[in-house]
Amino acid sequence: MLDRDAAGHVELVVTVYEEGEPGHERVRPAGRHTPFPGYRLSELRHQLGGDEGYLVDPVRGGRHFISLTGLAGRDPERTRVLAEFRFVPELPPAGGQ
Repeated sequence: MLDRDAAGHVELVVTVYEEGEPGHERVRPAGRHTPFPGYRLSELRHQLGGDEGYLVDPVRGGRHFISLTGLAGRDPERTRVLAEFRFVPELPPAGGQ
């Protein structure tokens, strides 16, 4: 579990794919298999109230801007948007200072 006070920041990483494309499946720690993780494009547009908005990271509560404008013309029911939050630790300065 991530320490909320650890030095670093959380970034939003977005992957867009079509249902059925190989390589996007996820296996959770409990062994549960998720064949098509992420939001359907239509669901995310509904949640955001349009093509742009913010997602909140679950650990630090930071708001991360996301734009779906580049996905115009994609099938909103088959297109998946996988939004993952990744912690990027702050590295100590060179020389150990």
